[in-house]
Amino acid sequence: MKLLALKITSEFRNLEGLNLRFDSTNDTYVIIGNNGTGKTNILEALSSVFSTLLSHSTDFMFSFVLRYEINDITYRVKHDKATSTTEYQKDDVVVTDADMIYPNRIVCNYSGEDTRMWDNYYKKANEEYLESVRTAEAPNVLSMIYIDRTMWKYILLCMLATRDVNIAFDEFLQEKLGIASGNLDSIDLNFNTARLSKWQRENQITLFIRQLRALFGDSSSISSNDISKFNPNDDDARLLFNKYMGASQVIDTLNISFNGGIESAFLSEGEKKMMVILFILEAISDEQTLVLMDEPDSHIHISRKSELREMFDHMSHRSNIITSHSPTLTASFEEKTKGAIVMLDKDENGKAKVIDKDIVNLVERLTSGIWTSQKQNLFLASHDDILIVEGPTDETFISAALKYFKKNGRYTSLSFEFIPCGGASNVKAFAQKFTPKDGQTVVALFDGDDAGVKSMNQVIPCTLGKKIKWDIKNFGKARKNQRTWFSFYPPYARRKNIENFNVEDYFTCQLFRKYILSFTSLDTIKSKDGLKGKLEEDCKKGKIDEKFYEKFSTLFDHIVAIKEAEKRGDVTI
Repeated sequence: MKLLALKITSEFRNLEGLNLRFDSTNDTYVIIGNNGTGKTNILEALSSVFSTLLSHSTDFMFSFVLRYEINDITYRVKHDKATSTTEYQKDDVVVTDADMIYPNRIVCNYSGEDTRMWDNYYKKANEEYLESVRTAEAPNVLSMIYIDRTMWKYILLCMLATRDVNIAFDEFLQEKLGIASGNLDSIDLNFNTARLSKWQRENQITLFIRQLRALFGDSSSISSNDISKFNPNDDDARLLFNKYMGASQVIDTLNISFNGGIESAFLSEGEKKMMVILFILEAISDEQTLVLMDEPDSHIHISRKSELREMFDHMSHRSNIITSHSPTLTASFEEKTKGAIVMLDKDENGKAKVIDKDIVNLVERLTSGIWTSQKQNLFLASHDDILIVEGPTDETFISAALKYFKKNGRYTSLSFEFIPCGGASNVKAFAQKFTPKDGQTVVALFDGDDAGVKSMNQVIPCTLGKKIKWDIKNFGKARKNQRTWFSFYPPYARRKNIENFNVEDYFTCQLFRKYILSFTSLDTIKSKDGLKGKLEEDCKKGKIDEKFYEKFSTLFDHIVAIKEAEKRGDVTI
């Protein structure tokens, strides 16, 4: 099963207008974004649509267009809530609901405390399943499966019972949990016989319970270190888990101990989480299952987050949609393919939107691929003003200077995101593609040297005459081209030589003389870049006397003037 697209065309949470597209070549997609962008809402929307489809109902909560693929056949469902009409297509041919093939199950693993997902989309299906266990000879097949943090004991039991036929389970139990085969001390399970006596029909689940109890003299409490007794029919992991889920209604307690008395309750939250994820991927899901996971890496130590990607990689031809805040987890998926990352932002009305991949690719190119997807997402979702600068040194100096001024109550309204320009062509491309948010100003700052002058003339053609080119003297203070302001770094007042002025010149010669005098010989002064590198290093360490930041006020006054011109609608200052 491959999820291909979901477009939401009416109000639902903050997702109206959201258009998600997925490439069938990827098995797993990671949705990232700041808090409130709607990551979990997407899992909720998918749960809502499929819970209705799997019950063969048309009582959908919102209008949408859904596309997915099963066995190389593309299916499309379009619902219009306003007209209560639903259209089904199979390889572009209009069909009926009866002709559609749906995923055999939706599996949701939710990490939070909120029960909305469970209450709205999974509870009813689970209650109907459990009711059928109590009253029917043939219980329903559970297609909406919700795995929360309370189910890990049953998962551990099922992994122990099937480790001999599942290499992944055996390796995980030995290498991650330290439970070698044969090191099981005891499994203690207590049945509530009073509750069991109220079940009306004999079925697969009641037969299973009776088999378990029969091995222990029909006792309500069973205890053994023989794991085979807890899987009397040699069921596979999925069927065994289904049976224990059905039986869980009449199981009061389940305790597992191993390795000389260590109780399973003492497993870390991260170990439990990894165990649950592995079991979902290996046992509960298959090639026709859609898996939804909310922050699967929560509670997992940072050093082990990359192991999650390996778990997902072993399962091909699937559709796994996960959300994450973790740069480590996101980066591990980036190693395989950048296309696996979906970045979310909010528009001016608070609606979720997918960040344009063209912009994402451009930012990646501008940053030479150094920024992670999380860093790119933070940058593209930020409402702070953006400074396009030559390189990371500019950011270091400007950030340190602004920190100094803010500490003294000056320029407190200024906040910046920085992006290195990487050349005039990239600056021009960014200016063409990037759309600032309301109230956001984008300023590209160039050095006044030959390279900076050349870049400026490539980005903004000079209007002073055919043979005249822009330079730091004739350009003016700043000019707006498309949605970006362009400027040379403005020299401070009474600066004698303004040609070649760049960001480090705000520090003045007094500081430079101090550095030059600190060198033991001329041989230790490698170049201007060497001096600049030493200056940057000390700036990062906070070793520069704060008085040397004072000249940066010229730059910040200049940016404030640009912001005011932006508000007025001017294009030059």
